[in-house]
Amino acid sequence: MDHPSIFLSLALSSGGYLGYQKKGSRMSLIAGIVLGISFAIAAYLIRTFDRTGVKVALYSSLVL
Repeated sequence: MDHPSIFLSLALSSGGYLGYQKKGSRMSLIAGIVLGISFAIAAYLIRTFDRTGVKVALYSSLVL
C-alpha cells in the first residue's frame, strides 16, 4: 500500500522541479515539494502500520 505513495512523492517532487526549470513557475515547485513531502509522510506512516497514513494520502489526493 505504501508503494503508490512513494511513487507519487517522487513524481510530484520531480514534476514540480521540472515545471520550475522549464517555465520558472514557483507555484509548481512549491506545490510539488509540499505534496511530495505529504505523500512521503503518508508512505512512512503506512509502512509503520499507522492508519493515519491512509488519511494523509487521501487528503493529499483530494488537494491534487
